[in-house]
Amino acid sequence: MRYLALYAVFAVLSLAGVVQQWRQAVPPTYDASNAPVVTPTVRDDGMVLVPAGPFVMGSEMASDQLPVRRIWLPEFWIDRTEVTAGAYEQFRQAKNLPEPGPPLWRDGELIAEFAEHPAYPISWARADEYCRAMGKRLPTEAEWEKAARGPDERLFPWGNDWNNRMANNSDINIDRDIRSRPVGSFPEGASPYGVLDMAGNVAEWVKDIYEPDAYSRSRLVFRPPWEPAPHVLRGGSFAGNQFTLSAAHRSHGDIDPEAANMGFRCASDR
Repeated sequence: MRYLALYAVFAVLSLAGVVQQWRQAVPPTYDASNAPVVTPTVRDDGMVLVPAGPFVMGSEMASDQLPVRRIWLPEFWIDRTEVTAGAYEQFRQAKNLPEPGPPLWRDGELIAEFAEHPAYPISWARADEYCRAMGKRLPTEAEWEKAARGPDERLFPWGNDWNNRMANNSDINIDRDIRSRPVGSFPEGASPYGVLDMAGNVAEWVKDIYEPDAYSRSRLVFRPPWEPAPHVLRGGSFAGNQFTLSAAHRSHGDIDPEAANMGFRCASDR
């Protein structure tokens, strides 16, 4: 009888543990009416504060976004907009680097009218180099997603419902030669923290190496971010649709080649 009693106690405790883990793993249902009000904190250098705290990462839209779970991040700062072609051009000239090429650069020079467009096509290696030169770094994948989604489980930076007028995407880019738009062109599509263009315009590099099962296993396995392996791209682009512009969507590209829709923004711990 004593063993049966101990077994019963153990079973109850185990069940309680399972229920607690389930409660932690299952995210709350998104309800825009209950979304917390966040007052954006923007510095003079154009970076936005993302406060410390938990958020829901992942979704059930694709297997590489599973499992959905709640994680906690310390506070960090992130560029309010994607790095512009004009800012990148100043860096490029100072470092005597080759120009990225069309459509924004021609004959070794940036076309002046595109200075406020996001810099693209940019490789991960050049994006990483730029951020370091500015005393910043590329955001981690988790940081990027929190900056885009806020503290609630929304599908898009602006809320839970798709609206093709909130971001630069394929629905509004028919018959356009230059498909990017100046950064900040869709202020209504800002994230809860006031971060702009987290959906569409250009796909954005983050620090992480892409691994399809990254969410389902330990993050303690260290792989240097400069390793020549595919790295994560976030946010979709001007060629994207409702699926690829969702805040949890993960894409990837090789570390060195420059592709037509790859840009970036930087982050900082302080």
